[in-house]
Amino acid sequence: MYFTNNKLHKYEREMKIVPGFGEREPWEGKRKCSDCRNNDFSIRVCAKCDCPYLARKMESYSSVTTDQLLTVFLRSISYSQFHKRLNNVLRHFKGNKLYISADHLKLFRHACIMSKVSKRNYNMIASMYVLTMYPDMWSEMVLARNGFFYQRNTKNKKEKAIIRFANDLFNGKQKIDLSGISDTRRFDDEEFICFCNALLILRFGAAAVKYRMADEVPDREMLRIDLD
Repeated sequence: MYFTNNKLHKYEREMKIVPGFGEREPWEGKRKCSDCRNNDFSIRVCAKCDCPYLARKMESYSSVTTDQLLTVFLRSISYSQFHKRLNNVLRHFKGNKLYISADHLKLFRHACIMSKVSKRNYNMIASMYVLTMYPDMWSEMVLARNGFFYQRNTKNKKEKAIIRFANDLFNGKQKIDLSGISDTRRFDDEEFICFCNALLILRFGAAAVKYRMADEVPDREMLRIDLD
């Protein structure tokens, strides 16, 4: 039945259209975020439409802050101890916390350059980000095939939790042990936020902490990383 000559004509036209045909995602065909119609919206909107260029927006836009990234991408983690601490932190934390200190930023950049890690090796980048938070520990780390190893024996539970978390990131474990880093007795809020940054790096790369990396291919041999 056709309705061409009456007020139902518009419904007939819609019925002839293949559902979804001709529709485009807002990011399709856009070479930069400023060309996208979602450009002025928050990172939450970009994530909701499954934009594949989220890292690009994180890296380039100062309006994308650490607290936004934690809220949008990490609140879905169901592990109760981590979830409770994250919510407590977000009640008072706003803005950016990209590195634990200026020394952390310096060591992290140095580690990325000296190791010649590929910017697509999110596992290793996240692991190094965690370990370079602690200069004394980092100076004693050796990189091997299965992760980083401490050159001196330690019975310190805080150090053990740091190394375990870093190596879970390095090895790409499906279930990362979040119990140690969620412990309020061992890690303050600034440390916890940086651990959260490492989880974001695991998903989005160094763009999560606004570090722009060159596209380098790493050497196949494993390296011992020494710092002056």
